[in-house]
Amino acid sequence: MSIELSNLRKEWEHPSGVRRTVIDLPRFLAQQGDRICLVGHSGSGKTTLLNIIAGIVRPTAGSVIIGGQDLFALGESQRDFFRAQNIGYVFQTFNLLQSLTAMENVMIAASFAGMGLKEARTQGTELLSRVGLSHQNDTKPAKMSVGEQQRVAIARALINKPQIVLADEPTANLDQENGTEVLELLKETTVEANSILLLVTHDLEVQNRFDDVRILAEISHDAASTD
Repeated sequence: MSIELSNLRKEWEHPSGVRRTVIDLPRFLAQQGDRICLVGHSGSGKTTLLNIIAGIVRPTAGSVIIGGQDLFALGESQRDFFRAQNIGYVFQTFNLLQSLTAMENVMIAASFAGMGLKEARTQGTELLSRVGLSHQNDTKPAKMSVGEQQRVAIARALINKPQIVLADEPTANLDQENGTEVLELLKETTVEANSILLLVTHDLEVQNRFDDVRILAEISHDAASTD
């Protein structure tokens, strides 16, 4: 599995009608087994870039090739299925469904990828245990701490054994101890699966734990200078 971005541009239109370019990325490549920390100043388009790679946001121009598949050549429902099968996304705001328990939040991601109920429950039980939440299987998010909710979000992202894991500021809402545990879990599970980890952060402590740190503005500048 690989991520190949070419001549990628994303513009947002302000209500006033003014258009602003948030991403201008001539080239970006991530290959199987890469663990990349992506940094950049506020407003540099880090979250937008993850959303494009996940197929949630359509770029204004350019191509997004995931494992040889042109992501935006697929219809919306096809992209949703492709994402469910191949991409795990740890959102900064967790995006847990408040009416569901921890186990149900994890299992629903498996159902989107077509996993059977029995297998989904087995996998969900294993993952929640691995993130230290086996005692919270039947607990809803409102009764969980921020750190516990983040760990549920990580279990949900990993249940389909994705070849690509996207993590948007996964330690931002956690204390140092929980943040370290979350980071090590993400690195450990992606090493085991030989999958790509693309993690966005502004935290220097997190950056220091990666050998491959890429600054979004520099990626654009360096790639453009070689064209």
